[in-house]
Amino acid sequence: AQKARASADLFLKRLEKLEIGYREVHTSIFGCDAVHGSMSHEVENPNEVYLRMAFLVDEAETADRISHEMVTHVLCGIPTSCMLEVGRPAAHRQIIFWPSLIPKSAVRPCVEIRGGTV
Repeated sequence: AQKARASADLFLKRLEKLEIGYREVHTSIFGCDAVHGSMSHEVENPNEVYLRMAFLVDEAETADRISHEMVTHVLCGIPTSCMLEVGRPAAHRQIIFWPSLIPKSAVRPCVEIRGGTV
């Protein structure tokens, strides 16, 4: 996990040095904090982790530049990096999933069956 965090930091510094801007970056480490983020319990030494970085940019050209730099980072960066996808990452439209918690008292359970007889 420490190596993954260092790898993400190194990559972001590289983008800054090259003056490649982005609106947002989402970094998560599968096997450590990917699902629950800061609510995750501390995992001292996980068996394996996978670093995921997702960038929000305004132009396809910027996404392409980040993708090129990611390949360079994987090949020349901190050892043990890999890319699970075939080839370099491609830009795609943003899909947002935002899980949230609300009090149980705010929801009234209800089942409604439509379209036929039971």
